[in-house]
Amino acid sequence: MRPLFPLLIFYKHFIFWSFGINTFFTLIGFPLIIILLIKLLSILFLHHIIRESKWSRLIALIKSDTLSTLKLFGLVMLLDIGASLPFLVLLQEFV
Repeated sequence: MRPLFPLLIFYKHFIFWSFGINTFFTLIGFPLIIILLIKLLSILFLHHIIRESKWSRLIALIKSDTLSTLKLFGLVMLLDIGASLPFLVLLQEFV
């Protein structure tokens, strides 16, 4: 349970952006796999921006001894896919 708490604190800042990206690209008509690839690239881009900016202090405060930065972003991606996939499938049924 200890590694999940910093992960959830970090992910709560990006959850609305994630669902916004989901909704936007689904309404445009992109397939599911393309949306997930776009989100993977956006998380990699976010990782680069955070490492190169003053936000790296935020990562230092959030991550624990057991979580490296790469693990943190990998788990965020898995959490995002787990939260987004049902939403995307449901949204594509109505669009």
